[in-house]
Amino acid sequence: MIKKIKLFCAFALTAVLISSCATGKNRDTHAKLLGDLQSGNYQAMKAFVNDPKFYPEENSALLRLFERGSAEYLIGNLYQALKTFEQAQKLSDELFTKSISKAVVSAVAGGSLDNYYGEKYERSLIRFYQSLIHYRLYKSGVYEARTEDGVKIAAKNLDNNEKRNHLVAARSILLEWDSLLNSYKGELAGKSLYKQDLAQKLYGAFIHEEFGTSDDRQIALGLYRDAKEVLLRNYNSYPSFNKKFKEFNDNFSKLASMPLDKVKAEFISPTVNEEGLEKFIDEKIAKLSANNKDNVTVVLSAGLIMPKMAKRVVVAMLPGITVKDIKPGDIFIPVPPQVSVALAVLGGDLNTFLAWVLALGAIEFEIPFINDYPGDQDWTVEAILSGGGQEIKFPMVLLDPMTNIAVREFNDGQTARVATIAAKTAVLHAAAIVAAYQAWQKAPKDNVLKQRAAKAAAIAAYKAATVGINATLKTDLRYWSILPNQIRFGSAKAPNGKYKLTFNSSLGGKMRVSQEIEVKDGGVFVDLWN
Repeated sequence: MIKKIKLFCAFALTAVLISSCATGKNRDTHAKLLGDLQSGNYQAMKAFVNDPKFYPEENSALLRLFERGSAEYLIGNLYQALKTFEQAQKLSDELFTKSISKAVVSAVAGGSLDNYYGEKYERSLIRFYQSLIHYRLYKSGVYEARTEDGVKIAAKNLDNNEKRNHLVAARSILLEWDSLLNSYKGELAGKSLYKQDLAQKLYGAFIHEEFGTSDDRQIALGLYRDAKEVLLRNYNSYPSFNKKFKEFNDNFSKLASMPLDKVKAEFISPTVNEEGLEKFIDEKIAKLSANNKDNVTVVLSAGLIMPKMAKRVVVAMLPGITVKDIKPGDIFIPVPPQVSVALAVLGGDLNTFLAWVLALGAIEFEIPFINDYPGDQDWTVEAILSGGGQEIKFPMVLLDPMTNIAVREFNDGQTARVATIAAKTAVLHAAAIVAAYQAWQKAPKDNVLKQRAAKAAAIAAYKAATVGINATLKTDLRYWSILPNQIRFGSAKAPNGKYKLTFNSSLGGKMRVSQEIEVKDGGVFVDLWN
């Protein structure tokens, strides 16, 4: 047993250099990206994510594509963004369908040593951006000038057939997106985690409306009705929509068997976002049923998704022993049972030695978590069209509260994650302690000076091993950082003419983004990031 533990520990320690390189720079990397985004310096952001030093590890290839696609998209390089997101989708699918070749590494080290697979909501958003870019290329009819493999390629104006192909592609991706979400539903049946997406329903309905055929109108109507179901059954999990989201999530597995009136009365208290979205959906259904189509559509990406952070977990290694340096916000858990059994079998003076060791500092690891935005449930946004002596106002309803979704993905699996990693951490520390203890035991029992020297050397060896173990088990803080906090959607009908589009936010007056637009036959589509 001791031999196996030693081998296990030795393998983990050989991964230290890889792990520390992969995780140590994450926070600085994300701070740089978010700073460029907030200042609107998209060219600097593009240069940063295309630098060979940006996540150079092979296991971060998907994350690089996420960030590079986002950078191209924000600059307005739609063709290049589309090609990058197509690569991201292909790689993402490959990573999820092949066997995990790094399972052994993942078992003893932090997730940063494994491939970056993307969270479920990230994989879903690839499809959103692919479809959105296809639609924008249909509306703009232009491929930007670019350089590919050192060759300069001039801008290209698309003919009507080429533009139409992009509209068809925007619709086709909706089917693949729906298939992906259906696979999530199969995996997460009975759980309140992310498995449906309002953007897929409401944005999808808009795309089908654009085709104008009878069949597409019926599909759009079906998607609007589906959206009401998703809002009720899935999005009441999020604080942006439901003030009783905690009660809703705690009782989620029971809700399907309850009368709907009871669910609404006891577990749902709608926010202004939910009320506004329900009204919007009802109005869209009424307009579509009367064949009365809006001609101004706006997608607004608001803010930035909150960053993935690390929370410290402290592990006891003996019953009744608490390390001295537990800090506010730390999670403290008792000795894992498998470690208690292993140490009890070894016996001897190990418990005494272990008590000395624990006095040196915490046995710890980290887990990922995300802080939620405060007050999102009360945040409303209104779009304003000003021009021709008139003013047209319409709400920008909330489709996807991305930070809420991310919080649910990371934080709600915390109990299982802590238990799994705690056992892994304790085994590694037990191996290091046993190795140090055995070295101490080899000193002559009748020589006090040599015993003291051996104990000091053993404790020093354990402290050195601890540095390596903590680095090896460093939590994976990689995430797609160039994502909005919220995705909002709005539409209205306006006479042809030129307008200035601005926004009012209940969080503090006018938002900084504005745009001059022209409404003409065929309508206008606006996609902005504030």
